[in-house]
Amino acid sequence: MTIHTCARTAAWAARSAWCALQLKPATLLRSAVDASPVVASPDDDIIAVTTRMADFNHSTLPVVDGDGNLLGAVTVDDALEAPIPRDWSRPEAERASTPRRLAS
Repeated sequence: MTIHTCARTAAWAARSAWCALQLKPATLLRSAVDASPVVASPDDDIIAVTTRMADFNHSTLPVVDGDGNLLGAVTVDDALEAPIPRDWSRPEAERASTPRRLAS
């Protein structure tokens, strides 16, 4: 059993980690990974990427070009920051000193 075949039958992402732990220690990575991973393209819009992340319960997606070459990765943090205007950001020191309050 590979991580790929086990993960396809799993309802929860944690199941994939459990499947990985069940593999023999000598298992090579090429035998364990998904040959068709969920990825993002540089041309994808942020809504498509975040929807894909939510659909597959991923917190990070590799970004690949048309040839499948890895260009980088997009994370949940990236997706959360995308709609915030760049000039809105406050200096880190100011954010750290501002108490956070939950709305009622």
